[in-house]
Parts: sequence; C-alpha cells; structure tokens
Amino acid sequence: MTSTVTRRGVLRSAGLATAAFSLAACSSGNTKSGAGADKVRLSVGVDPAYAPIYLAQRDGMFDTAGVAVEFVQVEGGAAGVQNISAGTTHLSVNADATVIPVAAKSDKIAAIASFEHSDTYFKVVLRKGVEPADIHSMVYFPGLGEYMTGKYLRSVGREPSDIKMVSAAPPDFDAILSRGDADGCVIFDPWVSRAVKQGARVVAESKDFDAGFSQWIIADATWLESNQKTAGIVVDVLGKAAARIRKDPDLGVRATAKQVDVPQKTAESAVSDIHFEVRGFTDEDFRASRDLVRFLTSVDAVDGEVDLPKVMRRGWYARHAGAAGPSSGA
Repeated sequence: MTSTVTRRGVLRSAGLATAAFSLAACSSGNTKSGAGADKVRLSVGVDPAYAPIYLAQRDGMFDTAGVAVEFVQVEGGAAGVQNISAGTTHLSVNADATVIPVAAKSDKIAAIASFEHSDTYFKVVLRKGVEPADIHSMVYFPGLGEYMTGKYLRSVGREPSDIKMVSAAPPDFDAILSRGDADGCVIFDPWVSRAVKQGARVVAESKDFDAGFSQWIIADATWLESNQKTAGIVVDVLGKAAARIRKDPDLGVRATAKQVDVPQKTAESAVSDIHFEVRGFTDEDFRASRDLVRFLTSVDAVDGEVDLPKVMRRGWYARHAGAAGPSSGA
C-alpha cells in the first residue's frame, strides 16, 4: 500500500536529494577552470558527496592537468544524467540507481568509472518507542530510497507490501515522523540529524542489511568516442582528489564548505561516511547493478532489458586513467 506526500518521481529522486543545499562559489550555475584546452562540461550537484570535485576545483587541479572544465550546477537526482542524455554536458556524477533507468532508454550514457561508495551513508531512523517489529508505515523517496527501505524491511522479516509506504521528499521526513504519519525511514544526513533532533533514533546503517550505494562517473558516449584522452585526464584528476580526501578527510570538509552552503558538522558526517575512490568497475559492481535492475524493473522504473556491459564500460578506467594514465590514448 502506498500513499504520496510529495512525489518527485523515481528518476528525479533516485540520486542524493541535494536541493536543500545551495552553491556558495557557483551560484551563477557555471564556473570555468583551465585554459588553452578543449572545454569539458561537467554536471555537479550541491552535496558533500561531490567533495572531490570541489577540492579539484578549489586547488586548481584541472588547470594543472591542462584541461578546461566548465561546471554546470544541477540540483541532484537525475538532472546530471539527463544533461548527458540531452547532450548539454559531457560528464556527470550520478548514483547507479539514477543512471540505470535513463541508460535503459538512451544509447548516450556510458558509465566509465566508479566515483564513490558507502555502506554507512544511509541510516535507518525510527520514531521514539517504535521497534522494527512494530513498524506499520515507512516514509521513503522513490528510486534509491525505496530500494534501501525494501532491503531493510526484508532484513528484519517484514514485507514492504504489508507496510504502508509513504512517498515524500527528504526535507519532509522529519515532520512526517514527528506527526506520527510514518514510523521510520531510511535516509542520509542532514535529514538523519533533523529527525534525531525531533526525538527519533538511528537503529541501523545500510551495511547492516547489505545495501550500499554507489555513484558513477558517466559520459556522453558520442563525445567520449573522440575525447577518450581528455576524459581520462578529468577522471584521473578526480581520482587524485579522492585519494587526497581519503588521506585527509578534512580537505573534503573544507572544500565542501567553500562550495556549498551546508553546516560543517553535516559535511564532516557525510565525508566520513563516504569512501571516495575513483576506480574501474569490478565483478561486485556488476552484481550490485544486476540487483538494482531487478528492483527497478519490479517497480516499473525500468521497462525492458538493460545491457549492463554496454552501459558500464569495464576496462575503460585502466586504459585511459588511473595507473595507466591518460597518455594511454583514445
């Protein structure tokens, strides 16, 4: 059983809900980096999850690598991958659950590397006094949120079909819980912290029910064909920025604070929960993606077959970025 409070649709909400934040340094929507090279348009959201991009921009890492990057601000969700599909940007970073439904309908989507992953970013929050066995209703955001919620419920022996499912935008979650309109949710900060302030409590993390999330670097497949080396340079820069944040997480926190209007504690929490690592796709990535396809098909977010080997370019990272280096050619 499902009711809707503020439904934005599966594609719009399948990624991280970033609309609550606003860019501090990119308020015009676009900023430029580099000179004397072909310009690469990169969609970027307004969320601590994009910390490596913020760090690379802040420290002039794209300039140093000799590539000009134009940052196109998006609100999150499917906007970045939709820009790729429409041909308005060359590269983007989006959640796997956001990319797959669009890629199922578009030949223009090429996932070329994993950007980050986490098995603790999503938390299970229940109202005060509610135990897992007492759950009668859950609030969720469509797409990735619905997937996470279903995985949690089944892990505690509950079937989603037996639970009242309330669809809403994450900014509404704390109010819905405080009114008693739902018993719990599976969500990430700052919405976790807001719910806890209203008396709710965290009872589990996504690692407890085998439901991590991943974000991918995706490219316009047509553009990629003739710009492999340039794409490799950009991806390599992001990989180096991610490595710096792994070594010193405060770099990611400070870069986020410079670019995004978000409380420092929220940035610290998000950065600590995410493993920033730019790498090629693995067998485990394909296993998780097949699981996602099955779920997205079951909720009618994907219609028809998804050619994952075509979408997820296994081996691209090794040939054009990372250890091989962008000099490995087009």
